[in-house]
Amino acid sequence: MIIRRIVPILAAVALGFAVAVTWLLTPSSQITEPPNQPPRSSMADGRVAGLGIVEPRSERISLGCPLPGIVDRVLVKPGDRVQRDQPLFELETSDRRALLQSQQAALALEEGRLARLEALPRPEDVPPIEARVRSAQVEADRAAGTFERVKAAREAGAASVEDLEQRRFAMLAAQAELERARAELQLLRSGAWEADLEVARRHVAAARAAVAQAQTDLDRMTVRAPMDGIVLQVDVREGEYATAGRLDSAMVTLGCDGPLHVRVQVDEDDAARVQAGAPAEAFTRGRQPARLSLTFVRIEPSVIPKTTLKGIVTERVDTRVLVVVYQVEKADGPVYVGQQVDVFIAASGS
Repeated sequence: MIIRRIVPILAAVALGFAVAVTWLLTPSSQITEPPNQPPRSSMADGRVAGLGIVEPRSERISLGCPLPGIVDRVLVKPGDRVQRDQPLFELETSDRRALLQSQQAALALEEGRLARLEALPRPEDVPPIEARVRSAQVEADRAAGTFERVKAAREAGAASVEDLEQRRFAMLAAQAELERARAELQLLRSGAWEADLEVARRHVAAARAAVAQAQTDLDRMTVRAPMDGIVLQVDVREGEYATAGRLDSAMVTLGCDGPLHVRVQVDEDDAARVQAGAPAEAFTRGRQPARLSLTFVRIEPSVIPKTTLKGIVTERVDTRVLVVVYQVEKADGPVYVGQQVDVFIAASGS
């Protein structure tokens, strides 16, 4: 009997406790204002919305270094305005300077060899050879005279055939020595052989090319601005090792100093609704969004994979976008390179 009375009472108490707990733990819903109000476009319905990125008119120019080395000096900082060919940062150049001096010394050596060949004959080398020619001429005349006398004596029977032959051979030897001396004099007066001069000139040209290459490598150790502009970012420090080639992060980022551009990504589903010259407006994000007045620049003819994301859960990342570029003519507030803006473009027929 007691159990029959207690069980219903316990069930009623448990039911009441469950109802009370459920009522107390049920969250109350209420409408709250977002921390930042979404942009409100003044365009008519049917407009095309896209996400834009603020960039310089020249786009972001990422600079690296053509040759590897240790960074010696960084000459700029973000926000600096630079002129074309102005140095941005320098690499350590002691080895390049030593190589340049070595190549310059080699060039001076080759130029000296060429100058020596071109200066031939030396004025002081000619008189000894001329004297040798005169001496050979005297010996040839003396030998010829002796031969004539012995020949006459032979005809008179006063000399032997052997004496006549000895004098004849002596005369021929003296004449040959005379011809050799004259040939040496002619060779000396004609100067260097043209083939030797050409080889020397080619050696000089090769040495000059080596000097030019060394000078070029030395100049390339200083990275310079390719255009007039403003330094957007510096990601290099003195003492760091700089590698050559394309890097994930640019050492120095430049942009032209002028009107900013907005690169808008329009979903490919809405690409057909965007026409060249369509008016557009943009709004920055934040608690105090600024309105940007835009003018059309161009539509890039290639549809590319989507790279800039809004960050919402329902956003698709496997889509492709059409890029439309606008120029910022006026802004109600500060605008910075790399800032995301919400862009509204008047669709065709809207």
